[in-house]
Amino acid sequence: MGRFTTIAALTILLALAVAMNCQLFQAPVADGVLDVTSIKLDGRAFRNEPMDPQFLSLLGARSTEFRSYGSRPDEMIWTFLAWFDRPREGSQVHSPKNCYPGSGWAILSESAPEAPWGNGRIHRLIVGDGNARRLVDYWFQRTDGVITSVFELKRRMVMDALHHRSGSMIFVRVSTPLGGPVSDCVQRIESADRELHSKTARLLGDTLKGTNR
Repeated sequence: MGRFTTIAALTILLALAVAMNCQLFQAPVADGVLDVTSIKLDGRAFRNEPMDPQFLSLLGARSTEFRSYGSRPDEMIWTFLAWFDRPREGSQVHSPKNCYPGSGWAILSESAPEAPWGNGRIHRLIVGDGNARRLVDYWFQRTDGVITSVFELKRRMVMDALHHRSGSMIFVRVSTPLGGPVSDCVQRIESADRELHSKTARLLGDTLKGTNR
């Protein structure tokens, strides 16, 4: 009886997993295409940075942008944006905690300071490669707010799929060299954070209004 019960339980769990998988990848597609390349930091010249095609294929985002702003190496700002319209099989939600170590950067510290726009928190890393250090802020922008946890993001994506809601969101990452007074670096990155938060939230709201509710 015990063995039969175990087999039955495993069968039910497997059936639920299959159902969840089918439900997850039948989530509705957002209306229109959200183009994150339209988002720019005001009054700053930028350069579009190259991205590895293999990385983009693994990422599975519908729209991406990777730019560098500034001419002085010690005051550069790098921005990376990726729009996901729904959870899709093969798509990998981007996490700098995995990306940076895979690119030769060590995570020296991490924290979750209050968001520069004054509502919620963001995720902050200090990374180093032996020669340089960078301050890195990132978050996941959705129509229902900001998320910093990948686990929480995936939980909400599953709930979106179960309730046939679009899981549309924009991943935002901002980084800058960590040199000189730390307060100057924090001020520089948080200024960019505030602007990107405002513009990504507005873009999601204008383009995808009502699809994520």
